Amino acid sequence: MRIHFTAMLIGSHPMTKTFRNLFLAATIAFATAPLSAEVIVPVSTAAGLQQAIDSATDGTVIELAAGTYAAPAGSFTIYNPTAGFTIRAVAGAAVTLNGGGATDILRFTNSPKPITFQGISFLNGVSNSNFIGGAMTLDHVEAIFISCTFQNNAANGSITGGGGLWLNAVKVLFQSCNFTGNSSPNYGAAFSALDSQVFINNSRFSGNRSNLANHHVNSAGGAIQANATLLRIENCRFDNNQAGLAGGAIYAYGPWKDPVTTPVTTLIVSNSTFTGNLASRGSGGPIESPAVGGAVFSEDQTTAQFFNCRFTGNSARLGGALGSYRAFVEVVGCVFKDNSATGAANDESIGGAIISISVDNKDASTDNGKINRRSAQLTVRDTLIQGVLGTNSAGRGGGIFASGDLAAFYVKGDGTAQSNRASVNLKRVAFMNLSSIGDNALGSGLGGAFQGDFASLTADNVIVANCSASNYGGGFRFGQNSAVTMTNTIVAQVSAGYAGAGITMFGGVLNLTNCSFVENQLTIGTGGTAICAGIGGANGSVPATDMTGSVQSCLFTNNGAGSVIYDSEPGGFGAYNRLQYSSNQFFSPPNDAYLNDIGGAKTVAQLNNFTVSHADGSTDKKAPSPNSALGAAPSVGAILTLPPTTLRTGDPDEAVPIPTNVAYGSNGVGGTTVDGAGRANSGVLGQAGGGVHTLAVGSSSYATVPPPATALNVATRLPVGVGQNVLIGGFIVVGPTPKRVIVRAIGPSLPLAGTLQDPTLELHDGTGALIARNDNWRVTQVGGVIPAGQAIEIQAAIPPTNDLESAIVATLNPGPYTAIVGANGTPGIGLVEVYDLDAIQDSTLANISTRGFVKTDPDVMIGGFIYLGGPGATKVVVRGLGPSLSRPPYNITNPLQDPVLELHDANGGTTTNDDWAAGIPVNFQPSDARESAIFSTGLPLGPYTAILRGKNETGVGIVEVYIFE
Repeated sequence: MRIHFTAMLIGSHPMTKTFRNLFLAATIAFATAPLSAEVIVPVSTAAGLQQAIDSATDGTVIELAAGTYAAPAGSFTIYNPTAGFTIRAVAGAAVTLNGGGATDILRFTNSPKPITFQGISFLNGVSNSNFIGGAMTLDHVEAIFISCTFQNNAANGSITGGGGLWLNAVKVLFQSCNFTGNSSPNYGAAFSALDSQVFINNSRFSGNRSNLANHHVNSAGGAIQANATLLRIENCRFDNNQAGLAGGAIYAYGPWKDPVTTPVTTLIVSNSTFTGNLASRGSGGPIESPAVGGAVFSEDQTTAQFFNCRFTGNSARLGGALGSYRAFVEVVGCVFKDNSATGAANDESIGGAIISISVDNKDASTDNGKINRRSAQLTVRDTLIQGVLGTNSAGRGGGIFASGDLAAFYVKGDGTAQSNRASVNLKRVAFMNLSSIGDNALGSGLGGAFQGDFASLTADNVIVANCSASNYGGGFRFGQNSAVTMTNTIVAQVSAGYAGAGITMFGGVLNLTNCSFVENQLTIGTGGTAICAGIGGANGSVPATDMTGSVQSCLFTNNGAGSVIYDSEPGGFGAYNRLQYSSNQFFSPPNDAYLNDIGGAKTVAQLNNFTVSHADGSTDKKAPSPNSALGAAPSVGAILTLPPTTLRTGDPDEAVPIPTNVAYGSNGVGGTTVDGAGRANSGVLGQAGGGVHTLAVGSSSYATVPPPATALNVATRLPVGVGQNVLIGGFIVVGPTPKRVIVRAIGPSLPLAGTLQDPTLELHDGTGALIARNDNWRVTQVGGVIPAGQAIEIQAAIPPTNDLESAIVATLNPGPYTAIVGANGTPGIGLVEVYDLDAIQDSTLANISTRGFVKTDPDVMIGGFIYLGGPGATKVVVRGLGPSLSRPPYNITNPLQDPVLELHDANGGTTTNDDWAAGIPVNFQPSDARESAIFSTGLPLGPYTAILRGKNETGVGIVEVYIFE
C-alpha cells in the first residue's frame, strides 16, 4: 500500500520551522528526464510532432498545443530511439491524437530509455493487422503514461487483440489513465500484454469489449489480457467491461513452463473495484464453452492475488466475479456483493461469486493428455461473500464452486487423491444471503454457499447465514470424494429442499470441530436439518466411496422439523458410511437427533449406543464418545468484521475511508444485539467502522478482534558523513511472509540548507551481506535482490523527486536488514526511508532503528514513523541510545554520553525522556541508565517524530522504535 503523507508538523516545539518540512509530500512526482538536461520543444501540428520525435535528445520535452493531431497513414512512429524524452500536453490544454477510424495512432519500438506521455487522449485508432494495437503498439520499450485517455480504439486483427494498446516485452506504467469504449473481437480490448511488466495506478477501465458481434472464439479480457506478464494494479476501477469467453475485465494466462512452481503470469490487484463486468458470448460468437469469470479469469501457471477489492454485480455463466482454471488464486480483505452465475444448461450457472476448476483437457497444455497438470488452489480470508435475498446466485455453489481432476486420479492413476483435488482454504469468511436454485434432475440447486466436487476444503472461523439451496446443501454440498476439515464455523438460518440444510456430503472425509448449526430447516424433506451424509455412488470410472471422518464438539440447536443428522446407508455398493459423532450437544425437541437408513430414528442416548453392522462384516460405533442432550436452547453466535478494518484508499471515484461490514450469525435465544442495537438473528451491517464490534445473544457476548497497528513507513533525517558517521537505518521484517518495500535515500530535495547533494544507498541483510545498492534511482544497479532494471517499478511506487536520490524496491524475506546512506562527495543532511508497499500486512516492519552522528540543534537526529494498519491494541517502545554503543557489538569510539529523547505526534503533543525509568518492559530496557526510553500502549494512529539529541554534546546515537502486540 502506498502511503502518501504530507509534512508532519511539530506545532509546539521551539524548532518548528526547522522540522516543519521533514516529511515531504510523498505524492507521485514524475520527472521525465534529468532535470539539468530538459529542453522544451513546442509543437502545434501533426507534421511538427513527428519531426520533434525524430530529432529528440535526452531530456527533450515535446509540448503539444491544444487541439487534435490526426495520425498519418501508418501512424506516428518512434522507431529505435536513442534518447529518453517526454511528449506532453501544454498545461491545461486538451490534446488529442486521433486515428480517425482509419489508422492506428503511434508505434513505439526498441528503446533503451523510457519515454513519457502525459495529458494526451488517444481516440478512434484502428488496426486491422495482427500484433498492432488500435491506438498504440509498444515493442521492447519502457514507457510511462500519466493522465492519458484511450477511447474508442479498435484492433481487428484475425488472431491478436489490443484494442487500445498492443504491448510486447515492455515495462510500462499507467498512472491516472482512462480506458473507455475500446474493442477487439479477440482479447484485451483496452490492452494486451505479452512477456511484459505492467503497473497500473489510479486508473479507470469502463465499457471496453471483446464480445462484439461475431467475435472470435478466444474473446477474453474485456479490458485487459496478460500473457507471461507481471500485472500489478492498484487503486483502479473496472466497470461494465465485457468478454465473450473469459474474464469480463481481466484475463490472465500463464503458459506452462518449468519450474511449474514459479508463476509465469502474476496478477496482483489491490484497493480496486469491479462493478457490472460481464463474461457472456456476444451475438454470433462461436460456442466454445460457457463464459467464465465475470470480472477476472486466471488460467494455468498464473498466480492471482486480490487485496482489499470490491466486486459488485458482476456476472458470467461460470464464476460470476472470479474464475480460475488450474491457477493459484488468493483473495484477502475483499467484498463480493450481488455477483451471479447465470444460465440454464447443465454446465452453466456454477459459482455465483467464484469458480475454481482443475480437470485437464487433452490439448497442447497437457501434451494431448500425457501430462497431469496441477489442480487449482484458492485461498480466501477476511472476506464477505453476499447475495441478495430472493435472488438466485447460481444453480450450484451460490458463493464458491471448486472441483478437482477426477480423471487424473481415477482413470490415469497419476498422483494421489489429495494432489488432484482442488484445494480451498477459507479463514474468517462470511457467506450471507446466497442461494442456489435449480432442477434436481440436472444436478443443480446445490450448495447455497459452497459446493466442492473432488475438493479439499479447510475452513476456520466461517459464518454461513441466510443461505439456501432448492435441493441439497443450503450451506455446503460436497461430493466425489472430497476431503473437508472445518472448525469454529457457524451455519445459521440456512435452508435446503430435501436434505442436509447445513451440509450435504456424499463420499469422502468430513471432519467438523467446534461448529454450530442453528435454526436451519428443510422445506420438503425431513432428514438432515443440519447434516446429511452418505457414500459416494459409483460413476463411470469413479468407484463408490466410503463416507468417513468425525463430527465432534459441535452444537446443534433450534433446527427445524425432521431429524437433525441423517446418515444415508444404501446397500449393494461396496462402500459404507463410517462417519462418527462424538462429544456433540443437541437441543432438538421434539425432533430426533439422528436418523440412519439401517437403524432408523435415534435419540441422543440411542445414538450414543448405536453400532452399525455392514454387509462386509465390519461394524462402526457411531459415537465413540458420548453426545449430550441439552434441556434448553443455549445462546450461540459469531461475528466478523470484513474486511477487518476500514480502508484508507480505493479506486479513483471512491470516498475514503471506505467503511467495512459486520457479518454475524446467531440463534437469537434471549435476543440479539450488535453494538447495543437490536438486530435480526443473523445479517450484515454495512457502513461500519473498523474497531471492536460486539454481538450479544442473550447473556452470551462475542467480539471482533481488530488487527494490530503497524508501521507503514519509517524515516530518519541526520547529517551524513563517512566512516562511523554514515546514516544507518535498520529494520526487521517480522511475520510469516516476505514483504515488498521501497527503501529511499533522500538529500537534494529536502528543503533545508546543507543537504546531501548525491546520496548513495546500500541494503544489507542480517548477515551483513550487501544485497542491493543504488546511486541515482533512474539507473539500476542489477544484482542481489534486484534482478533487472527497476526505474519503472520505482516510478509506480513512491519515486524520489530528484534524479540524484536513490531508491531500491525489494521483496524481502522475514529477518533483519540495514540500509546505509553514504555521501557521494560532499557530506550533508540526508533522509533514509522505508515504505511498506504491501496492501495486506501479513508481515510487518518492526524493531526499526537508525544510527548516525548526532550534532547540536538543528542537526539532531530526527526519526519518523507512520503508525497505521488496524485499530487493534499495539505496544510501542521508542529508545534513544548512546553510552552503550561504546561496547560490543557496536564499539563506537564517539557515542553520545547522555542522550535525550522526544516523541512528537501530529498535533504537537510531546513526550520527553532523559534517563529511562521504571515501566519500560523488561526486554526493552536500555542497558545504561543515562539512555532514554518511552513506552506507550495507546498511541493514536498517525505519524510520529522521535528527536534525539545530546546534552550540549555531539556523538553517535541510535533511535529505535519497537512495535509489538
